[in-house]
Amino acid sequence: MPNAVNASLTDGDFEKIFSAKKTSKECVSGETNTSRVKTRIVYLIAFLDLFAASMLTPLLRQRILDSGIGYTGAGFIGSIYAFCQLFSGPVLGDWSDHYGRGRVMFISILLSSLGYFLLAPSNSVVVICVSRTICGCFKHTQTLCKAFLADLDTEDDRHSRRKKDDEAEISNEHTQSTGTDGGRFGPFMTISTLGFVFGPIIGGHISEHEGGFEVVASIVAAMFLVNALLVGKYLSGTRRQSHMTKKEAASSKSSLWTVMKDNADIFLVQFLVSLSVMVIRTNYIQYVQENFGVSIKWAGYLTGYQAMLGVIGAMCLSTSIMKWYHRPAALMLHATIALGISLSGIAFTRSFPIYVLCLTILNFVSPFSRMANMNQILDRAKSPEHHGSLMGTHQSIGSCARLSSSVVSGVAQDLISPKYGSEVVSIACIAIAVGQLLSLKPTA
Repeated sequence: MPNAVNASLTDGDFEKIFSAKKTSKECVSGETNTSRVKTRIVYLIAFLDLFAASMLTPLLRQRILDSGIGYTGAGFIGSIYAFCQLFSGPVLGDWSDHYGRGRVMFISILLSSLGYFLLAPSNSVVVICVSRTICGCFKHTQTLCKAFLADLDTEDDRHSRRKKDDEAEISNEHTQSTGTDGGRFGPFMTISTLGFVFGPIIGGHISEHEGGFEVVASIVAAMFLVNALLVGKYLSGTRRQSHMTKKEAASSKSSLWTVMKDNADIFLVQFLVSLSVMVIRTNYIQYVQENFGVSIKWAGYLTGYQAMLGVIGAMCLSTSIMKWYHRPAALMLHATIALGISLSGIAFTRSFPIYVLCLTILNFVSPFSRMANMNQILDRAKSPEHHGSLMGTHQSIGSCARLSSSVVSGVAQDLISPKYGSEVVSIACIAIAVGQLLSLKPTA
């Protein structure tokens, strides 16, 4: 019987079989190389985005005050950007789900470039408000980059499964899948944060010269144009393939509500954790001056130290931490507990070295929390078609926490204690977040 089977397979048949396997492997290899190139382009775009924005952001408040408006007006104008981001994030993400990541990203970056360019020739309050409104509505580069990476991770999982099936058919042995498990987000956070570290330094040096603000605004607008060109050249063909039926397409308008409903518990945890950290950072300068007598100069150095800790934490996340934690929920719980311990130390210590140690833990662990929260949300995604909506809503929750932090901090200082009110609220938020995490149902 074996001889009969072997006789039925000619040499030509074997050549066809192995030729098909080879072609399949070459296709997977080509797709992987393309995915790798796109990933690096996304990293570069994210770096340039934060590098450019952080060059200008620290200079804006003084520019607004120089226009002749008071402090209250300056505060109102400063909140326009965050307010617009709060509502535009989910909408832009949803558009990218339906009309293509590359197309939406290209248009949004071009409009953001226009918004920054308007700041260069004029210091009119009206022009500044228009500029911040445009940027607030359309500057969602980081959000769309995350959606790109989520799509690429999904594609790599599919290619890994295909490679596994091919090898299993040849060797009759099952190999373990090599899914990315969100592995691109760690390097993404590291590289983009580096842009935020170096941008203010370079922007500050340029602004010291005559007409420095105008030069910085022009450079920022030009860098956004470069990003738009990169998207047009390398990412414009990246489009989510729609597999929705007519019935599903007809109900797509309710996708944003579906995203919020299905992930409300995780978004609540994100809001509480973000608010707890933002409340501390809102009064950071005032706190170290009043409690430890730290000068503005050394407070600035400490701020740079915290930024570098975030970079180091993201690097460790991408190289080691994600290999230890296979469940985002476990990483989120442990990171939130670590944040709670560090916030408690910040609130109650009277020793400056211990305060710095707690700040070190806080800023080192913060990327772990953000990454785990993002992976939890993506794990619940019913389809890659929702990645844009998810990342947009994720961005809006962060903007909401940022907007609320100043108000919550002020109320806490008035009602609880001028010195420790913010810290008490921060610890309470973390405690609620831990309780919510313990009650979460495991992701299917």
